[in-house]
Amino acid sequence: MSLTSFIQRADVKAILRQHVQMARVKFLERPMCEPLTTHYGLVGTAFDYLCRFCLQRYYPHAIARSWVAEEMLSLLMAPSVFDAEAEAIFDLAQQIVSVAKEQQTRYLKEGLLTEALLSSCLLLAQLDPLYRSGTLYEPLGKIDPLDLRDMQQLGHALLHTGMAQFVSQEVCLLNPVFGASSLVGGADTDLILDHCLIDIKTTKWLKFSREYLDQLIGYYLLYLIGGIPGLQGEYAITHLGIYYSRHAYLYSFPVESVIPSHSLKILLPAFTKLAAAVQSSRKL
Repeated sequence: MSLTSFIQRADVKAILRQHVQMARVKFLERPMCEPLTTHYGLVGTAFDYLCRFCLQRYYPHAIARSWVAEEMLSLLMAPSVFDAEAEAIFDLAQQIVSVAKEQQTRYLKEGLLTEALLSSCLLLAQLDPLYRSGTLYEPLGKIDPLDLRDMQQLGHALLHTGMAQFVSQEVCLLNPVFGASSLVGGADTDLILDHCLIDIKTTKWLKFSREYLDQLIGYYLLYLIGGIPGLQGEYAITHLGIYYSRHAYLYSFPVESVIPSHSLKILLPAFTKLAAAVQSSRKL
């Protein structure tokens, strides 16, 4: 289980609906980077990597955790899975990560969105499913030229329009893990910039759904329960946001606008109790 599956439980949905207010949000029409393939998840994950690279270059104080693709390598090295097939996958994955490190270093120095950099983002994204769900991407190591073109347009939209909306004076955490993530079987968010927690959505639909709100609130509650490594106590999260990468648009709002303080006093212990119960059932 992960936060995504946890908040889909009927009992969790019920308490979120009861205590979290969903306002109607209507966005103005904006230019969109049209998807060029149906590889939506792959391109979305690749963009997450690219966005973090751009923020690292833009903000020297940015703090990044190790890549999910890197953590996947340690899983492949486990004796229980290290057979001939796993060894071949490991060798390819290690090469992908090594080349990506070189491309990241070059980008941080030169700031150019080269095909090699964007290709590395797509290849890193191919490794993530093996870590998160145990699913091997096929064909591993192969890139669809249209996905590369898609990444080019998303990258240009980010640099020309999106980056101006990402404001960080002191805090810039990239893909941080929550201290209480084990309660829900794992949870990491995309960005924390100063007082705003941001999730990235690479979707062509410019809309704010109840599902998006529940995910953001889930992240926020985990932050209240166990904090976030790298985020000091004086830097409280006060805002939540979604960055719509295909529209290069950041929508954010104050937490108090959806969870009044009196509701939070009821919601937080109820959420914690449900998460702890689910965690206990997983251990049985």
